[in-house]
Amino acid sequence: MNLLRPLAASCGLILTLSIVACTPPGAQPPNADDLNSSSAAESKPGHGAVAGASEESEAQLQLLTVDTTGRVGLLDLLDSSEREIAHITAPAHLSSDGRYGFAAHAAGVEIVDSGVWTWDHGDHSHYYRSEPELLGSVAGEGIATVIGGPLSTAGGTGVFFPTSGDAVLLDNTALAHGSVEELFRVRVSPHSGLIAPFADGAVVSETDANGHPSTLRYISADGSASDHTAACDHPHSALHTRAGLVVICTGGAVVGTTASDGTPEFDFVASPVQGAVLPTMSGRKGRPVLAGPSPDTGITLFDSRARTWDSIQSEFRFIAAGAVDDAESHVVAVDTTGRVHVFRDGRAIAVTTPLLTATDLTASTHRGEFEVASIALSLDANRAYLASPERATVTEIDFADNARISREFQPKIAPAVFAETGR
Repeated sequence: MNLLRPLAASCGLILTLSIVACTPPGAQPPNADDLNSSSAAESKPGHGAVAGASEESEAQLQLLTVDTTGRVGLLDLLDSSEREIAHITAPAHLSSDGRYGFAAHAAGVEIVDSGVWTWDHGDHSHYYRSEPELLGSVAGEGIATVIGGPLSTAGGTGVFFPTSGDAVLLDNTALAHGSVEELFRVRVSPHSGLIAPFADGAVVSETDANGHPSTLRYISADGSASDHTAACDHPHSALHTRAGLVVICTGGAVVGTTASDGTPEFDFVASPVQGAVLPTMSGRKGRPVLAGPSPDTGITLFDSRARTWDSIQSEFRFIAAGAVDDAESHVVAVDTTGRVHVFRDGRAIAVTTPLLTATDLTASTHRGEFEVASIALSLDANRAYLASPERATVTEIDFADNARISREFQPKIAPAVFAETGR
């Protein structure tokens, strides 16, 4: 039986710092569309600015790399300069919301602020740069799953520890000011699950009486469990899109939004393939379309705004994929031989030579019942980045120009794991 109980909460502080606190008295919390819309974003203090940060004219893109000893480096994609910024416990996995690096190891998560971020207004963006720093850590048991929110300076970040069942919601406003603070920590039955920031709180996965992950429950900002739930068999990835929070389950996806009165609403969109074990899906931050490898060959697509599933037919089997979701509907994918394929409007337009080694390709791991590629494919509006840990390189691919290899980096801090920041 699943047990959910709060371990810590500091709601008085929470309510002064959370997204809801930015809402005028009497107004309702924003849904995901509102959060990314120009009008709502303009209502946020500073439009993503933080004291001491400079506003820049373009995205301050960087590669955050961590080597096998835990050295953390930043490679600036604008001028190719490099610097070492911290030394942490060597992580098993690195997640990023486009600003922070969340480095997960067996005893917790260490958080690195890359010092660059983008504030998305929907029709335009603001870009910021500040000094990178090691912020601190979150203690826990097991390799955590980390899911960021739409904004790095507001809302929260979810950290789920599978061994203990601790679900932690971090305060992004506090992170933006250099400290690690927990909005709440609750404990559910240990399982391979997740916590994803949503509305003014988060959704947390729960298990049934047999220990099977089967439900998403909304937890309010003070850590209180609500009656708002959604059935979700084995939730295993989640991403914030223009249309709301999307959680991928076996057999479909749950789209979370909020009604005009702030009530959480969940819409399950079944996969057209009954019983399909859907892959981890990803896309460019803040866009509605997600992509992931189909179970056999080809690519599965989910449009969270239209609530529709689609697919790209291909003879190849893929281990990672992401939707750029631009005007030409580019999709970038990595096949089982390490080649990068580019699709435009569902048609294959280009493929590279193998960019990964046999060792890179066998580095995939299992999280619960799902295979998770250790291969990190990062997408922004113009380029894709793929790291080869064995070759210690990161390849930059111009997907719109027939998958042209535009640059290859060999960072001084070798990319055992990496993330692109400043997006």
